[in-house]
Amino acid sequence: MTRAAQKLLVSQPALSRQIADLEDELGVKLFNRRPLPLTLTSAGQYLFEQAKEILALTAKTKSNLQSTAIISGDLTIAAGESIAMQRIMNILSNIIQDYPTVKVHILSGDYEFAKKKLNVGTVDFAVIIGNSTMPLCNSLRKTLGVC
Repeated sequence: MTRAAQKLLVSQPALSRQIADLEDELGVKLFNRRPLPLTLTSAGQYLFEQAKEILALTAKTKSNLQSTAIISGDLTIAAGESIAMQRIMNILSNIIQDYPTVKVHILSGDYEFAKKKLNVGTVDFAVIIGNSTMPLCNSLRKTLGVC
């Protein structure tokens, strides 16, 4: 807690008080306060992950709003590692060549990971292989032998 306070340029008691106030407001304990090291509870880990999502979405929104080029900004894709990614990489290569101000970010994960990222808005596209329905999303379907 002392190192965190130093990094944030606040006193350790002030930081402890702010965390206690947040715990009171949320109605959960965020830290296991056993002897060192201080660790996050499951609620604390959940809040930490949600905060990272919020910050990523905020940064993406700001970047997209400040973009002045016709086609520019960040394109974030969640996808599993499969042979299908070769086709996606070929398409992305053409996009990057044609639009050098587009920055592509690929996040690797399974179906649940891609679905969560898509639902919270921190990715623009998800590559999901298999039969899946996501009612709020558009999808491309491939039947055997036809692309």
